[in-house]
Amino acid sequence: MIALPWYLLSLGILLFSTGSLGASFSKAGSQVDEIDPDMKDDEIVENLKSQGRLSFSGIIALLGLLCILISVIWRLFR
Repeated sequence: MIALPWYLLSLGILLFSTGSLGASFSKAGSQVDEIDPDMKDDEIVENLKSQGRLSFSGIIALLGLLCILISVIWRLFR
């Protein structure tokens, strides 16, 4: 029970690094669509929505940060 915050910290670091690496590799292959003056409003809105979505790798990285935060708070208030 004493080592649980340390395990949670190491899990958080592992999840954050995995999510960050996955997000960087997935962004490297994708192209950013530019807004063209000939585009319709619906196409522009769809383009902006698709760029603003949080990927699976981003969720994993945020979960890692949450584990790190919980671990630090647990050790501070213990």
